[in-house]
Amino acid sequence: MNFYYITGIIMIAVAIVINYSINRRRFYRRGPGGLQHFNRYSESVIVTVAERLGKFIALVLFLLGIGALMAGRHQQNLQKKIGPTSEHLQRNSNRQ
Repeated sequence: MNFYYITGIIMIAVAIVINYSINRRRFYRRGPGGLQHFNRYSESVIVTVAERLGKFIALVLFLLGIGALMAGRHQQNLQKKIGPTSEHLQRNSNRQ
């Protein structure tokens, strides 16, 4: 496994968890009429802004995760075309 693949999978997983937790909190805050219920106006403003920021961060993480997966795939294809790198050859020559 490539470093980019692992990083991409972790970023996508974190983004999904953030989205899930925000949506779950919104769901349980809703009343029978479908509206969100807050105790104070300031609480509603702060929570709404924090949720939007969290969703934006989750979106950025998701897109970066997809980009990392694509970069890992690109690096894998380059290694197949080029062959082993000079560092790899130097490490193998030191072993002999």
